[in-house]
Amino acid sequence: MADKTGTRSTDEAFYKLLQVAGESILKLAGIKEGYPYEVQSETLKSKKISPDIVAIPLRKPADVVIMEFQGYHDPFIRHRLSAAASLYCEQKKYSGSLLPVIFYTESAWHRAALPLVMEDSSGAYGIRGQFREIILEELEEEELLRMDPRLVILAPFTASRQVRGSTIIDGKTMEYVRAK
Repeated sequence: MADKTGTRSTDEAFYKLLQVAGESILKLAGIKEGYPYEVQSETLKSKKISPDIVAIPLRKPADVVIMEFQGYHDPFIRHRLSAAASLYCEQKKYSGSLLPVIFYTESAWHRAALPLVMEDSSGAYGIRGQFREIILEELEEEELLRMDPRLVILAPFTASRQVRGSTIIDGKTMEYVRAK
């Protein structure tokens, strides 16, 4: 590997050491005993990662808001949002405040989402992702209207899965319940 200007070419040195004495680097990383590890350099499959919406503030200080709208079962939605937020920060060289938000259309999709908690065996190190999460079906239409009347467009997502109503047939009021 050619020497890069201003760098010490640590990748190649670490990789070579890992090939011949991987347990040494694992000791340096804090792994104290047992080395049942296969050491390799890995390139993850390149895949386009893009959040549904990124809202960039026009006045500072304010959060960059990265949003996902979740309308189906996806256990890895929090992982994907975390990856998108990290990639956004790296590509834009952004280190300011960030607000990741997931809007779930149904509570079932919220329950399906795995927590973004990946820790080492001691529980001392790892990733602990927290997001603002809003479950639309748990909101009342009145809440949306109080926040902003334009949010009324989301009212169908706030309705119960069973819609109660009445209709007039031959001059008589008929009550009904139907599934959405």
